[in-house]
Amino acid sequence: MGRKKAGGQEKPIMSRKDLLIKVAKMYYIERKTQQEISESIFLSRSNVSRLLKACVDQKIVEFYINDTSSIDQELQNKLKKRFALKDAIVIPSESDRDLTKMKLGEAVAAYLRMHLKTGMTLGVSWGTTLYYVSSMFKHMADTSVDVVQLVGGMGAKSIDTDGSEITRRIAKTLNGDAYVARVPYIVQSRKLHDLLLKEPDIQAHFERAAKVDIALVGMGAAQKSLSSSRRAGYLSDTDMEKLEKEGAVADICGIQIDAQGKPCAEEFSGRIIGIGYEAIRRIPQVMGVSVGVEKTDAILSSLKSGIISVLAIDEAAAFSVLEREEG
Repeated sequence: MGRKKAGGQEKPIMSRKDLLIKVAKMYYIERKTQQEISESIFLSRSNVSRLLKACVDQKIVEFYINDTSSIDQELQNKLKKRFALKDAIVIPSESDRDLTKMKLGEAVAAYLRMHLKTGMTLGVSWGTTLYYVSSMFKHMADTSVDVVQLVGGMGAKSIDTDGSEITRRIAKTLNGDAYVARVPYIVQSRKLHDLLLKEPDIQAHFERAAKVDIALVGMGAAQKSLSSSRRAGYLSDTDMEKLEKEGAVADICGIQIDAQGKPCAEEFSGRIIGIGYEAIRRIPQVMGVSVGVEKTDAILSSLKSGIISVLAIDEAAAFSVLEREEG
């Protein structure tokens, strides 16, 4: 940044980007008129108008239209009341599952953009729906938020179940550092799990994960046909069958949860390299995302666990969850 003398003292010269940010805040946050801004920064009103247009063109200012229908609004209110949630997002269900995930990803990204502030830390797990969230994030100017991977995972079969890729993608749009967990999702024994977590770098990583301000997690189903962990190649069919026998209905960051929302399959969960059950429950805001009627049991189980404080699902899943719980 250059400097120029004013009254015998050097004064910093504002960069164009800083000027655009200043004008945007005055107009959209402080609600000043273009004439008031013109008088404040000693530029003509026409120049102020051009600067405001540049704010939009350069994505310093982005607009979000809340197009939630009355039905979705009613579903959101019912979910919040029934499960004592801080917030809920419900989006229309499309016939194409990937399109539904894309629209949910867009809604979740927009929600997080409104709640994330410079200096905060966001924790993320992994899964196909979270991959769509990461792809829907837009670059946030004048914001710096670090992103921490909440559960290990190396060697996923596809990029859309790669937690490290999701972490890097979101961190890039938030101008923050990406803290990637360079450890496996699951190991062969509890002893190896405990030894790995004693390694200074790994220990430091999950201590950071436990201190995030907001966590973004998938609500995975423990059924063989629905499991992201199985599709990613982390778990075998035999693993899935064993989990079902032990009462597992859902998983959050690899933590297995039964139909009543209680931790289960402790031997299995004890081999997952990730944030623990008690640590994730202490995070101020945990946002759970999922799509599809077939995830009803997993969503209900996750809600009963007390981990989820903000829910993001589609209409069909919302109707099914409420019907199941009320019926």
